[in-house]
Amino acid sequence: MPDVRGVWLTPGLLKTPLAETLSQLSLPSIMVLGTEDPCNLPEVLAPYEVRPDINLHLLEGVDHGFQHVYGAQAEAVAITEVADLVANWVASQA
Repeated sequence: MPDVRGVWLTPGLLKTPLAETLSQLSLPSIMVLGTEDPCNLPEVLAPYEVRPDINLHLLEGVDHGFQHVYGAQAEAVAITEVADLVANWVASQA
């Protein structure tokens, strides 16, 4: 994966070697997870929180599918926030 500049993380972090593989990469990356995402566990995120090459963003009230605990309007806001985060990150990598 030498040309990868970012990785979309899935629940595969919990039951596959994906987390270990990602931890060995040293490329600029962005991680966006919701506070209600099953991957939002201290033992999963701790290795990434201290990495200067990874921008970690947690979205309050959002699950893995970006469904929000406060409903559709809050989901739309969260999705817009994700789009802005990713767009800004991509622009910063140019």
